[in-house]
Amino acid sequence: MKKAIATGLLTIVASMAQPVLAQINIGVTVSATGPAASLGIPEKNTISLLPTTMGGQKVNYIVLDDATNPTEANKNCQAAG
Repeated sequence: MKKAIATGLLTIVASMAQPVLAQINIGVTVSATGPAASLGIPEKNTISLLPTTMGGQKVNYIVLDDATNPTEANKNCQAAG
């Protein structure tokens, strides 16, 4: 009986020690077009400089253009939620 309990506990602990593999998605809204494009284009170009892994997990950056339009920016945020 004690051996069965010890084996069960060891199995549970071993399964908990395995890393959880997940993909991290980060959404970014920039004004790459429209009147504020002079600021948005460098912001969009900066995304390629960000790390592609964090804590051993793959990072996926989703870049959306709001065209310097508050309504489009709101739609981008609602689509992500």
